[in-house]
Amino acid sequence: MRALWKGSISFGLVNIPIKLYAAVEDRDIHFRQLHNRCKTPIQYKKWCAHCNETVTADEIVRGYEWRPGEFVILTDDDLAHLPLPSLHTVEITQFVRVGEVDPIYFERTYYLSPQEFGEKPYQLLHRAMQETDLAALAKIALRSKEHLAILRCYNHVLALSMLHFPDELRSTAELPNLAGIEVKAAELEMAKELINRLSSPFHPEAFHNEYGEALREYIASRVSENQVVQVRPPEKNVVDLMEALQASLQAVQVKARPDGGRQTEGERQAEPAGRR
Repeated sequence: MRALWKGSISFGLVNIPIKLYAAVEDRDIHFRQLHNRCKTPIQYKKWCAHCNETVTADEIVRGYEWRPGEFVILTDDDLAHLPLPSLHTVEITQFVRVGEVDPIYFERTYYLSPQEFGEKPYQLLHRAMQETDLAALAKIALRSKEHLAILRCYNHVLALSMLHFPDELRSTAELPNLAGIEVKAAELEMAKELINRLSSPFHPEAFHNEYGEALREYIASRVSENQVVQVRPPEKNVVDLMEALQASLQAVQVKARPDGGRQTEGERQAEPAGRR
């Protein structure tokens, strides 16, 4: 398992060196987009309209458009030196009951493990939070953004869940069809009885991604029936180097000629046949 981030937990005057790991693994089935005519996979290229060429990742920089057409360029070094206490630290601000934080705030979850010499304070914090049944609200800067987070016990480890900031949540005031609805007392009692009958402890292992399982089985059946499309890789456009050099030389000679660009008979015969 590869660590995504290294830093420390700031807990009062105690700093616990930790590493952060993704807690969730993507198990979805992902499709490639194909050209319907030839079934060749579609490619997406990053294109510069000004230079009229494809650009590579090392040619791309971050730009914040503060006014139309005007950008502030920010490098990795700029972001690494921002004056934020949360830049390399999970900065604990207060402790709360987990139930006080509505699930709508939760984003992605990560596992934390101690680095060397951090094992004992890590276990101390985990044990203390477990026995007080509390979680910690914290801030952390990750992936060019400062996050609000909640640090809590999960089994024998500490888990860090990113939280949305309040201003990121959309208001429910404009949702339609929610006003002026009356519920009869008898209907409410029947609904509550049904809820009580269906109530049981949460056992996550009892749930499965039935759609994903059915889709995998269907794909396997198509493969077993040999319903597979063979796609030849696209042929590369191999340029004749000699021809390209001759054409370039010819273009330079035409531009440099003072007689308006007319060719001599020798130059015309030297030109590649495909360009006459």
